[in-house]
Amino acid sequence: MTCTPECRTPTRSQAHCSACHRTFTAVTWFDIHRIGGRCNDIPGLVEKDGLWATQERHEWNVVMRERLKQIYRQRPT
Repeated sequence: MTCTPECRTPTRSQAHCSACHRTFTAVTWFDIHRIGGRCNDIPGLVEKDGLWATQERHEWNVVMRERLKQIYRQRPT
């Protein structure tokens, strides 16, 4: 099945399901999702910005993005 333009291209640490077009923040989540050779919902995972992860992971990503922005702004030019 071909992916749609809305599909998110995964990074090396992420995984994309070509059956349901979900992109997971970890390959482990993808492996659990595909147990039995079919797509399964994983309790506790939520979708945000096209990525499926735990709420805690999404919150961690927001914090890290802000820290990186601060570091980048403080760099001498």
